[in-house]
Amino acid sequence: APGIPDFYQGSEYWSFNLVDPDNRRPIDFADRHRALDELLSALERDPAALARELFQRPEDGRIKLLVTALALRFRRANEPLFRDGGYERCDVEGRSASQVVAFARTGRDKAAVAIVGRFFTRFGERAGAPVGECWRETFVKVPAWLERHEFRDILTNRLLPRKSNDACVLDLEQVFATLPVALIEVRPPHA
Repeated sequence: APGIPDFYQGSEYWSFNLVDPDNRRPIDFADRHRALDELLSALERDPAALARELFQRPEDGRIKLLVTALALRFRRANEPLFRDGGYERCDVEGRSASQVVAFARTGRDKAAVAIVGRFFTRFGERAGAPVGECWRETFVKVPAWLERHEFRDILTNRLLPRKSNDACVLDLEQVFATLPVALIEVRPPHA
């Protein structure tokens, strides 16, 4: 369900255990705190370099830890939006449209757009990491009333440009330039 995380304490990294009783083991919280602090520092310095590093070793689960922590922080900071906001599907068009899921949580003057890539093996050899160019000619349409708003990806802290001839369309080659997932804060200009 949009906005509702489904994971358990101790599964901040990849976890391939059964829920119960396999999940009953000590949790190394110090390791998770240290890893998250390192990730947040690296994100501040160079989000693109961090993404490349995380893609080189996806099996260590740090990418899940980072995305989860940033999404939960954003949700906490925008509680009314996630508690009371509406839910709107965002249409996806173009070459890789079937490989994208997108929706918006909408409030009075703010929204959040979640966009996730999937079925990465369909890119074949051209996707060492499923980012950037492999999403060329694929676009997400956001609700029209957001056309004058700013779009900031909270996972990379980048302001996102809209497709040049349409203020309500996001170019996934730009959105997924660093990660094949985005959580976009949509806010009035200069808010």
